Amino acid sequence: MSKKDKRTRERYGLRLPVQVAWEDAFGNAHRETTTTQDLSVSGCYIVCHHLIQKGCKISAEIDLSISEAGIIGKRVSAQGRVVRSAPAAGNPRGGFGHGVRFDKFRFSKQ
Repeated sequence: MSKKDKRTRERYGLRLPVQVAWEDAFGNAHRETTTTQDLSVSGCYIVCHHLIQKGCKISAEIDLSISEAGIIGKRVSAQGRVVRSAPAAGNPRGGFGHGVRFDKFRFSKQ
């Protein structure tokens, strides 16, 4: 069974701005601004310059503003864990791809 077949929620290929924060194994705080590659109600896939270890807790602030659809100033604040990390194959900027499973999230205005 492929990884895609194991997914319980449909993923959408949405590239949205996201601010990700986490602590590494040494307790050092990190923050990076990037974009989602896809998104579902249960998680997302992001590419970062830094490797975030599998199992690491993260916080994500996803900007849902899509001006063409008239959606302005909406955000998702999510907490979750990295469930998959690997070098970002095919990404011209390099980096690392991370599958994130949300533990909880809420919608808010910016």
